[in-house]
Amino acid sequence: MIKNRAENNLIRQTYKSDLRKLRELKGYSLSSVRDKTGVAKQTLHNWENGTIKNIGPKYSKEADKVAKLYGIDRNALNDLVTKSWLDFKKQTSKYQENLKTKTYIYELRIDNGKTLQNVANSIDSTIHRVLLFEDGVQKPSDEEYDKLATYFGINKKILITRMEK
Repeated sequence: MIKNRAENNLIRQTYKSDLRKLRELKGYSLSSVRDKTGVAKQTLHNWENGTIKNIGPKYSKEADKVAKLYGIDRNALNDLVTKSWLDFKKQTSKYQENLKTKTYIYELRIDNGKTLQNVANSIDSTIHRVLLFEDGVQKPSDEEYDKLATYFGINKKILITRMEK
């Protein structure tokens, strides 16, 4: 755990998300965004640096203010927060190691910013079952392959072929 924290801190020292780049392009510092919107600097920092996956309902009013300041809508802001999380995650050694041991469904889930629950819901199943697919312990049924392919917007044959690797 300490190794992961140290690695994460090192990555965050140089990581510049698209959300941070947008803020800087608009000429704002974290402090100036805080002053104009009332959103805490730490919250803004967490949105930018990949600490959280999305903006929750608790921050909807704050997100509206930041989005307006940046000239985008709240959904676009949330998409940038999710992208920050995903881009950061992909830089970690844990993600790279998981790519070596997990199946293609794991890669699809992470690359698309989906949770285990999202994928489970898409196939009318459970998180446990999705984990079994990701770990290669079980293969999806033909119907589950259909639902997964539709959910991720990929060809079913490609999904099956990639799962066989």
